Amino acid sequence: KVDLLKEQAAFKAQKESWEAETARLRADLDAALAEQKALREAKTALEEKVQTLQSDNQALKSQPESLRKVGWTQDSQSALALPTSPDSSVSFRPNTTQSSASSLARPETTLSLHSRALTATSCNSWESAVSQGSLMFSTSAKSLRSVAEWIFPLPNRALPQEKPYDRTLLPANDPRRQWLEEYIKNSLMPHRRALHSQELCDPPEIEIVRISEVMNPVLNTAYCQQLAMIQEAWSTDREAVPELEKCIPVRTSWNGPRMNEALLFHGCKWDSVFGILREGFDTRLGGTSTGAAFGIGSYFTSVASKADAYTERWQDWEHRPQCDIPSELRCMLVARVALGEIHETLEADSSLRRPPQKEDGSRCDSVLGVPRHRGGCVDFDEFVIYKQTQATPQFIVDYKHAGSCRCRLCFQDEGI
Repeated sequence: KVDLLKEQAAFKAQKESWEAETARLRADLDAALAEQKALREAKTALEEKVQTLQSDNQALKSQPESLRKVGWTQDSQSALALPTSPDSSVSFRPNTTQSSASSLARPETTLSLHSRALTATSCNSWESAVSQGSLMFSTSAKSLRSVAEWIFPLPNRALPQEKPYDRTLLPANDPRRQWLEEYIKNSLMPHRRALHSQELCDPPEIEIVRISEVMNPVLNTAYCQQLAMIQEAWSTDREAVPELEKCIPVRTSWNGPRMNEALLFHGCKWDSVFGILREGFDTRLGGTSTGAAFGIGSYFTSVASKADAYTERWQDWEHRPQCDIPSELRCMLVARVALGEIHETLEADSSLRRPPQKEDGSRCDSVLGVPRHRGGCVDFDEFVIYKQTQATPQFIVDYKHAGSCRCRLCFQDEGI
């Protein structure tokens, strides 16, 4: 009887163990079934997303080529009206004829950028390199601009005390170089033969020698602090102006609102270049030697050929050091600029020393000289800041004009 009771107790314990194991297996099965259901739902959602993207892509392909590119939109393609006598109607309209090549073909990224050929695709912008040169693709302009904000961070690393700034060469396969090349080559425009001339010269033909990233920790830190002050003044994203559609957008602070940060061109003489790399853009001197249509400040533009007009050849620098640099070499800066709230002005005002106030009494952060095709007084946009720390040099472009170039500068250099 005792043995029977022991055997019965052992059987009962084994039964309880089996029941526990069965419950555990049943729980595992329920969890697996729930996971399988979640995976099926995720698969369905992904299939729907793929179908939506395919539909968007098909709709994008069905649009005219000129509408697929974000830069140089229809507003930008309007005629550049020249002030003429009452009986004259001279005007210039950029050529928007599209290339016959596939829109998804990888573009040429050679060092030679001839604007005669590029004017045939002047409705393109830096964004044509997003889906082509850098092997990135997106179905919307908004997402492209988000990629641009991500791919152009502000460098900020420590340097030796005796080295105020550093330059790092961008290799040919760096997507930033490809984007910058597209940005430059698609903003080479015809300009007047002289200040009040009715004759337009050809766009510049340039050969990019190299593009380097500039890193000045003092200037970049000051820029970040100034940006934080602008963001503190405005609690929401600042409204962009049409001219910024052609620019590469950047974003330094991801925790605050967008303050119309963009990469803009700045042209100057060689002696000013090295001063800017060391000390930044001195707004107290901006425009004093080249004309200050919108006051004393630092001037920037989205049109590379406009900045090119303020550069000089190495051989023309009177105090150049003795070193092995090509005599025809020129230099253009690409600056990171926080424009914030932009005041648009149609008329020149050389008395400006800071941006005007808005109707509610708050002060703007920058001034835009509106181009002539939108009713302004200048042929191409001019962005002006009046605080030195609102801009920092981020890239330096070394280039030269091609031997066949017939732009305004080349005519002047030849004394024609």
